Amino acid sequence: MRQHAVMTATALYEDGSLTLVQAAEYAGVSAGKMRESLRARGIEVRDPELEVLDERRVIAD
Repeated sequence: MRQHAVMTATALYEDGSLTLVQAAEYAGVSAGKMRESLRARGIEVRDPELEVLDERRVIAD
C-alpha cells in the first residue's frame, strides 16, 4: 500500500470528493482495504450502496 496515495485518497473521501470505490482505486487498494483504513483513522464510512447509486446518476446525466 502506498502510504501517500492512501492518505490523499482518505482526505478526498473525507471531504466528499471521492466515493469509497474511487478512493480505493486512487490508492491502489481494494474497497475493503480502503474501508478498513478509513475506519482505523476514525472516519465514518458512508453507505457504499448509496454511493453506487450516486455514481450511476452522474454517469446517466
